[in-house]
Amino acid sequence: RKKIEHSLRESEERFRTLYDDNPLILFTIDQNGKIHSINRRGATQIGFSSEELVGSSVLKLVVEEDREEALSLIRRCASTPGTRHQLTLRKSHKDGNVIWLRETGQAIRGRGNSLMLLACEDVTETHQLSRQLSYQATHDNLTGLVNRWEFERRLTFLLDDARIKKSEHILCYIDLDQFKIINDTYGHKIGDKLLTQLSHMLKQFVGPNDTLARLGGDEFAILLENCSLSSGWRSVNSLLKKIQEFRFPWKEHNFQISASIGIVQIDELSQDADTLLSDADTACYTAKDEGRNRIHVYSPDDKLLSERRGQMQWANEIPRALEENRFELFFQTIEPLNDGMPEKGLSFEILLRMRMRDGKLISPDQFFPAAERYNLSATLDKWVISNTFSSLQQLKSKTLHVSQCSINLSGMSLGNENLLEFILAEIEKNDIDPRSICFEITETAAITNLNRAAGFIEKLKEKGILFALDDFGTGLSSFAYLKQLAVDKLKIDGVFVKEIDTSPIQLAMVKSINDVGHVMGLQTIAEFVETPEILQKLKEIKVDYAQGYYIAKPRPLSELLN
Repeated sequence: RKKIEHSLRESEERFRTLYDDNPLILFTIDQNGKIHSINRRGATQIGFSSEELVGSSVLKLVVEEDREEALSLIRRCASTPGTRHQLTLRKSHKDGNVIWLRETGQAIRGRGNSLMLLACEDVTETHQLSRQLSYQATHDNLTGLVNRWEFERRLTFLLDDARIKKSEHILCYIDLDQFKIINDTYGHKIGDKLLTQLSHMLKQFVGPNDTLARLGGDEFAILLENCSLSSGWRSVNSLLKKIQEFRFPWKEHNFQISASIGIVQIDELSQDADTLLSDADTACYTAKDEGRNRIHVYSPDDKLLSERRGQMQWANEIPRALEENRFELFFQTIEPLNDGMPEKGLSFEILLRMRMRDGKLISPDQFFPAAERYNLSATLDKWVISNTFSSLQQLKSKTLHVSQCSINLSGMSLGNENLLEFILAEIEKNDIDPRSICFEITETAAITNLNRAAGFIEKLKEKGILFALDDFGTGLSSFAYLKQLAVDKLKIDGVFVKEIDTSPIQLAMVKSINDVGHVMGLQTIAEFVETPEILQKLKEIKVDYAQGYYIAKPRPLSELLN
């Protein structure tokens, strides 16, 4: 008997040790929330001793806003014995800090009492990272203002509000007039500081219900809620004067800038968010054409008067360049970073360039917006695909093995049945291994055309073609859409990558994207790898591939062919 008692004591001591040292916070409570026991390590995690907590209510630890949910969890556990219930809520640490806990509750059998076990995991760090990622997805990294994606979401909301409630709102599109001169002359760092200080001044102008956003570069936008056109014009005119009075001191300089502002009214007759932004953009460029440093209110007749001259020129130049065979293909090497994935052959991305008649080489940044605006992007995509596949066939005849060739597809091409058939025909014509082709689509284009993009990807993947989501992480709720897009690779946007050697936040962002990608079985590629320090950081966090000027600069594809 003594042996049995001794064995029982040892078992009880082992259980108590396991219980007390469990990394979870383990509460045993009754139906009223009274704490009957808590493990020692768990009590320490929230700053108390077990003795301090036993006998008190677990609800007193819960922050006031979450107590009703906590009580509901207790009731659900009590009413459904044997069923586990889960909830994430906030509890107060003894030192006053708030911690986030994922609680799993289940009724247990006690000695004549209805007790329940709450197993709580501290998820504060995960929650903070999630909030940080959410903030990064909706805010501009430089100024902290709302970014384009979030601005368009709010614009869509106001558009719906105007239709349902017959309310009126104002959309303002702001483009700085002299900023490019300052930026090009004195450098991007000075330009960034100017934008940051100007943003701070603009914040003071908008009301608590209004929205101020940086759309990109030196372009800003404002939504004035429940505002008539006349009232909006007066407000924006005051803002223009504030911009005129703004000074940015740097060394012996005292920079002054001005702005061209386009105004569009949002009412029940407004079409859609894209049209409103286009109209505001048109009004803004009309203000520039009229001499800059002024406001222009959009009216439907403005489009005939204020076509963007630059884009019209590119729209005319693109067909001429195609006809005169002045487009050229470049390639940029993509390098594997980690052991276990050696590339047996060449891996690169195809890049498009336009050769002007004077011999100057033009990057797509300059002409592709016009191609998309005037429905020429699908034509350019076909040219790139046809010439790339033809070049791959020539490389094969030279016994140069290409393991992966990445080709960019524009948003207009996603879901285009004609292009899909064209791709398959070109693969067969040139005897291309589909597994060696990877089409890159931008995150924005994919999400804008989500259903069409998903179907397009699925049909080509059936043939063995791979897909990469380009510029991943820029200004969208990125992770939510990954499950709907059967891509194989994520290209982490260079905006995050280029600062990972100096910014812990950007490093955490890249690591998070990389980790989620790996969990989902996707390979990751980092863009804008321009220094050895950035490359080393990428290796440390196990990014799969790297691309950028430090790896290799773009070179003419003809160099490989010759």
